[in-house]
Amino acid sequence: MMSDIPAASPEKVGHFLREIASQDSRVRHTAWQNAARMGAAAVSGLGDLAASADKGVAKAANGALEEIAHYAARPGAPDEAHAVSEQLLGLAASGRPRAVRAHALHLLGFVGDARAVPEITRLLPDTDVGDEARMALERLQGDKYDGEH
Repeated sequence: MMSDIPAASPEKVGHFLREIASQDSRVRHTAWQNAARMGAAAVSGLGDLAASADKGVAKAANGALEEIAHYAARPGAPDEAHAVSEQLLGLAASGRPRAVRAHALHLLGFVGDARAVPEITRLLPDTDVGDEARMALERLQGDKYDGEH
């Protein structure tokens, strides 16, 4: 089933990321609260901002990632969930700081499906995020993952 939400344009994503990075906390908060429909196109940029030394920007970026992942995981949007999952896998396997990678794995436990299992499994031996990879795999069980890969 195709999602009824069109992908955000690069211009819209760029504007959104600038708002998340804003020094104005009200602008950041509004962008964070409206992040859900930004979709997969915003995930990598949010991963960069989640690593910001500015704690307000990092918090807004992490909150926006949660909004996007949970919205994509809604019933009836498997294509959107898969697209977001792919981007989160990219964050988890990247050279980004441990906290960003761990958060991406946490969110994968909600939005990922069996297609994410091989990539998450590759992260099990990673001393930085191996535990988070294990927990993501545990969350994938049930109707999304049958325990075999």
